[in-house]
Amino acid sequence: MVQGSEGGGAVSDRRTDLLERLSGAFGPSGCEREVRRMITREIGCADAFEVLPIGDLLVKVKGRSEGPRLMFDAHMDEVGFMVESIDDDGFIKFRTLGGIDARVMCGRRVTLGSLDGLKRVPGVISSKPIHLLGGSGKTTPASELYISIGAKDRASAEKYVSVGDYGCFDTDFYRFGDHKLHGKALDDRLGCAVQIEAIHRLTADRPPQDVWFVFNVREEIGLSGAMAAAWRLRPEYAVALEATACADISDVPQGSRIGEQGMGGLISLADGGTIYDDMMAGWAMELAQSRGIKAQYKRMCTGGNDAAGIQRTAAGARVMALSAPSRYIHSESNVVDERDYFAMIDLVEAMAREISSLDAKVRGICR
Repeated sequence: MVQGSEGGGAVSDRRTDLLERLSGAFGPSGCEREVRRMITREIGCADAFEVLPIGDLLVKVKGRSEGPRLMFDAHMDEVGFMVESIDDDGFIKFRTLGGIDARVMCGRRVTLGSLDGLKRVPGVISSKPIHLLGGSGKTTPASELYISIGAKDRASAEKYVSVGDYGCFDTDFYRFGDHKLHGKALDDRLGCAVQIEAIHRLTADRPPQDVWFVFNVREEIGLSGAMAAAWRLRPEYAVALEATACADISDVPQGSRIGEQGMGGLISLADGGTIYDDMMAGWAMELAQSRGIKAQYKRMCTGGNDAAGIQRTAAGARVMALSAPSRYIHSESNVVDERDYFAMIDLVEAMAREISSLDAKVRGICR
C-alpha cells in the first residue's frame, strides 16, 4: 500500500500497488530475472508466453480475428552497478550500468546482489570526505566513488559480495503532493506496469486482432533486448512504452521543457535515436483526443529508447513512443504523476483496439 501525504493516510489503488511492487524489484541491466518472474506472476491470464535466450519475456493476447501485427514494448532493466573489485579495507569499486550522473550518487543507499537472487546486501555509495577533496567543488567522478557494506576488510566483504555481482538503488516508494509517485526504476517499470494493466483489460474483453507485449532486457546498456524481440515477432507496428525526462521544474524556461506532468503521456516525434512514424504519432494523438485521454507531444529531441532498435530490425516496423514525463530520471528518486500513468494505460488499450484504423490509412497511402 502506498503511503500518501494527502489526508495523512494510506492511498490504495491496484494500479499504484502494482507499480510499487515493480519499482522495488531488483533488476539492473543484465540481471532482470527477478523482475521477469514478478511480471509472469502478474499476467497469468495471458494466452501465451515465451522467454527468449537473451531474457526477453514475450506475451500474447489473442484477438477475435486476424489483423495487423502490433507489438508493445517496455524494458525490465534499470540503471545500476556492477562490482569490479574489493580493496583490502573491504570497500567495493564498481562500474555503472546505464547513464547515471555522478552528482546523484554519493551518499545514496544501494542493494548489491547476485544474478541467482540468493544474495542481497545493503550498502552506501561513498567517497573521500569533503576536506580531503582539495576544495575544488567539482563532482567526484564515479571512478573515485566506492560502496561500503560495513565490512572491516576484504575477507569480510567477500563473505557477502563477489566481483561481478550487481547493484541498484535502494529507494522507498511513496505517494506525495498532488498525485506524485516517488520510487526507483520507474524508467521503465512504469512501462511494464502499463503493459500488465493493458493485458488484463484485453484478456477480459478481446481486441479485434492478436497483440504482443514484450518485456525486454538491457535497454539501459544498449538495445539488444528490443532488437531480439523484433527479430522474433517481425511487427508491422510497434509502440515503445517508456519514462522520459520532462524538465518541468523551477527555473527551467518553457522553451526548454520536454513535457508537463499531469498532462498525459508524451508522444515523440523525434529523439536522439529515432525519427518516428508521423502517421502513427498523429493517429495516436487523434485517438487520445477522441477518447478524452490526456496526451501531449514531446517537445524536445532528447534521449532515446527501444524504438530505435525495433525500427532498425528486420523489415523495419512503423514505430512510436509513449512516455511518462519523469522528474529526476536515472537517479534513486524518480518522480512521476499517477494521472499520466493512468492515461497511458487507457491509451494503450485504445491503440490495441483501434490499430486497424491506422493500418487502413497506411495501406490506402501505400497503394
